[in-house]
Amino acid sequence: LASQGLDFQAFKQRLRNNITNSWLTNQMVARQILIPQSEIEKYYAEHKEEFVDREMDLQILVFNPGIKPGDIPKIAKAIKDGKLSFAEAVQKFSVGPASDTDGTVKNMSWKEVSPEIRAVLERAQIGQVTDVTKVGDQSMMFILLRLGEPVQKSLDEARGEIENILKMPLAKERFEEYVNQLRNKAVIDVRM
Repeated sequence: LASQGLDFQAFKQRLRNNITNSWLTNQMVARQILIPQSEIEKYYAEHKEEFVDREMDLQILVFNPGIKPGDIPKIAKAIKDGKLSFAEAVQKFSVGPASDTDGTVKNMSWKEVSPEIRAVLERAQIGQVTDVTKVGDQSMMFILLRLGEPVQKSLDEARGEIENILKMPLAKERFEEYVNQLRNKAVIDVRM
């Protein structure tokens, strides 16, 4: 938050405003937009590759930001040399998921991890410890435990997601119209 120039209260207020806008958009605008089935089918046919995903299991080590940057390569070398197990390193140095055990996260969606992490995992072998990777300001290491086969979502499985994708630009436009109508109808009576 500090790197973005926000304090916690400002962050909470921004989050509250975003949630309120999303709720208003959904309640007053988006639910009233109907997308024809033909447009959903057309979008699916033209973007079929977007609805392919695969699951994976990983061990993740997200280095604690308090660790001196010069110590991270030493820890990584100890892991790669077998002097320190990945699970021990996770318990001692990680602030990531499952840091109280061995860092294992199961059934992760390939599409939902960042492009930087996907690039590292594309080159990884099953069971291999990766090199240290920077994702934003965080240093990380991974072990790819399992990478499932790609699975294509059917049109029925993707229908809701496609509907939301197609509704978004229309909802934003209608939301602006809705807000403008509210502003134009607003009457403020100040009495002192």
